[in-house]
Amino acid sequence: MTSHPHPAEAGGNDALFEIARATPGHTARLSDMAQRGQERRAEETEEQRNRRLAVKGQRSQHIRAEETEE
Repeated sequence: MTSHPHPAEAGGNDALFEIARATPGHTARLSDMAQRGQERRAEETEEQRNRRLAVKGQRSQHIRAEETEE
């Protein structure tokens, strides 16, 4: 499996500075995106929530299994 670096690690310190220099516009858009995600989760049924969490757990198990193979 190919390991992909975290975005902050990909470009060394330069990438960290880019993250730290987020403009107010970027921050507002990220805040809007987070709010939409919260609203979407508030509207989901218990069955949808259970399915979403089950898929998330399966992905985590798959990633852990791949990491132990290396």
